[in-house]
Amino acid sequence: MNLARAGVAETIAKTVDAETSIALFGHSLGAVLAFEVARLLGTRVSHLFVSGSPDPWHPRSERASELSDEQFLAQVETFAGYSHPALAHPEMRQIVLPALRADVAMHENYLAEPGAVIAAPITALRGRDDALVAESDMRGWAEATSAEFALHTFAGGHMYIADHLDEVWQLVADTAVTQHA
Repeated sequence: MNLARAGVAETIAKTVDAETSIALFGHSLGAVLAFEVARLLGTRVSHLFVSGSPDPWHPRSERASELSDEQFLAQVETFAGYSHPALAHPEMRQIVLPALRADVAMHENYLAEPGAVIAAPITALRGRDDALVAESDMRGWAEATSAEFALHTFAGGHMYIADHLDEVWQLVADTAVTQHA
């Protein structure tokens, strides 16, 4: 995780003007990665949007990364409530599976330092029927900021974002505009 966050933060620092504020969005593992990037970028981050991930101090209790390939894929489908069509094709599955397994293992093993907090507001988003991440798991993100916290719920499960992308991006855009008005 440290290498990933450092690489992302470095890329942002090199490509975005130092005077420009940055809003970050991450879903599932991306949420904790965005949190860690926000910690590195400090005051350059104006808002953090986290989606489908428990707060940084309470990792998911469900484990899948050490299961056999078939059990792993079945568990991931159960967790997500979604199966990507690429996983139905043996050649694509062999390409995607190592990255998916690494993603799940990294998220299962992630735990933030005690007291890790950012100064930017955090907006948490989740699917109402997400069996993987409960509402209480998302509310824990309030402790990760010294600023405001909000929680928004959408219809759907863990991968609610696939069906509500326009609504999610509208929320992000509206929040960013309101914050800088």
